[in-house]
Amino acid sequence: MSRIVAFLQARMKSTRLPGKVLMPLQGRSVIGTIIERLKKSRELSEIIILTSVEPEDDALCEVVKECGVPFFRGDENDVLDRFYKAALYFNTLHVARLTGDCPLIDPGIVDRVINFYKHTKVDLVSNQITESYPDGLDVCVFSFKALEAAWKNATLTSDREHVVPWIIRNAGKGQTKDMGVMDYPSSENLFDHRWTLDEPADLLFFRELAEVLPVPLVDARWQEILKILEKYPEIKAINGHIQRNEGYQKSVERDNQECL
Repeated sequence: MSRIVAFLQARMKSTRLPGKVLMPLQGRSVIGTIIERLKKSRELSEIIILTSVEPEDDALCEVVKECGVPFFRGDENDVLDRFYKAALYFNTLHVARLTGDCPLIDPGIVDRVINFYKHTKVDLVSNQITESYPDGLDVCVFSFKALEAAWKNATLTSDREHVVPWIIRNAGKGQTKDMGVMDYPSSENLFDHRWTLDEPADLLFFRELAEVLPVPLVDARWQEILKILEKYPEIKAINGHIQRNEGYQKSVERDNQECL
């Protein structure tokens, strides 16, 4: 199989926490932390940041250049279009979709999902279909064929903003009947863990966690983090009240409003 390229989507404009991708964590920006963690992956051939053409993201591009990785700029809201055009530009046949709000993304989990994708030879593998991993360890690997089908056919706002829902819903049906999708669930249900950055409470969670971790945040493996949170349940509780996938749910609500 040809190379697997990480498309890491990120932007400065965020309704709930503006500029979150450049906020500092232990002396690094959030995006810098994610990049350094992903560089430990053995299966990723390249890491490319996908951001928007909006002026607010100029600063993000400068930081990304300092981190030594390339970037691609596209439509701010039509993220599916951004992914498709980046795949064409970089001649990418297999994409690992990652997001800039996951400072604890684990290279080991990324590699396991990629290996599963390679061996099953389906068009998409995600570790978040059943949502058994902590929110913030999201990895989705898919083929250019699946991406192109979504780009050509998806019309809902939620499908354009979140890239893969159309593929997951439509694989095995009609013109995509030859496309397969598989889940990669965790061996235990860790649904109640929130390790993503969307709210001020999330930022506090990461900073408090960094204070008690025995290793730098950029090096901590997810199993170590679980053990620490068992020891310090008050840190886990800092952002435990926030609804999971709130951004996607808001997109679905806009879909419903558009259909009225």
